[in-house]
This record gives sequence, structure tokens and C-alpha cells, in this order.
Amino acid sequence: MTPTTDILDDNLALLRQGLRLIERLDPALYAGRDEPPGRGVGAQVRHTLDHYTSLLAGVGSRVIDYDLRERDARLETSADAAMMRIVELMDQLAKLERAGLDLPAVLRAGADEDPDGFETSPSSLRRELHFLLSHTVHHYALIAMILARHDVEVDSDFGVAPSTLRHWARQERCEKPAG
Repeated sequence: MTPTTDILDDNLALLRQGLRLIERLDPALYAGRDEPPGRGVGAQVRHTLDHYTSLLAGVGSRVIDYDLRERDARLETSADAAMMRIVELMDQLAKLERAGLDLPAVLRAGADEDPDGFETSPSSLRRELHFLLSHTVHHYALIAMILARHDVEVDSDFGVAPSTLRHWARQERCEKPAG
């Protein structure tokens, strides 16, 4: 069965969306100057980028471990560093072979606490890209809420799942009167 949407393209579109938002933010707002530690825009961005980095680190071994994240603090405080990482991640994602997305992979959890006592679950890169899409949309929605408290508007599609955007577009096409 051929998918009707391309999960790689959806993830790339989300990363581009984040890049466009960060480009227009005040650096102090990005860094979370008025937010509790770990709760600002930059912290949300860093968290999502860490997950993409973890996925890409596991492509070769086909073992993905989101618990062993890099947690690079520069990505929380420097919009420039975050934008550079987004571009790097987009380049790496774009190079993934679509034919290999359905090959078996393993999701590992808990190795950060006990390297010998971790759990594993069967997965695939496609499944993990679906997870990243949902995870990123969730954190983008949090970013939109943070920015709303600072009277910063985001695009109406920011923090909205691509499937929801496609649904809205279909509804809009159906509601237009024939002319």
C-alpha cells in the first residue's frame, strides 16, 4: 500500500515552519527571558530538535533512543544555533532513503538510567517519523501559547498537524459554492 502523504515531507515542512518562526523572534524572547527555566520557546525548540537528532543518530544502527538526548543548552538560548541545527537536520532528513523507512528498527527506552536494564519495542523509521511529527506539533502548539502570552502572533497553521491542515483545506473546497 502506497502512503497518500509523505511523512518525510511533512516533517521537513514542520522544521521549515519552525525555522521561519525563529527567524522573526526577538532573541531574548526566544531564549525565554521571562519564562521559568526550561519553559521558554528555546527550551521547546531544543527539546524537539533533540528528538530529531536522536532519530538520525540511530538510522545506521536502526536503534532509536530518545532518552539519550544531547540536550545542547545552546539550542535553548541561541536562536542562531537552533536555526543552524534545523538546517542540518533538514539536510539529513532529506537524504534518508524512502525505501528504507519501513525496514525494522528498535526503539530503546530507559538506557539513560540503567544501560543494562532498558526496554525495547519494535518499530521502523516511518513509525518514528510519525511520532516526531506528532511530538513536534505538540511542542509547536506550546510555543504558540507561550508567544500568545507575549502578544506575538504565529501563523494560523503553526502547531497544527499536517493532516488537520489537509482536512481544513478539503472542507474549504467543499464549502465553496459552484460558480
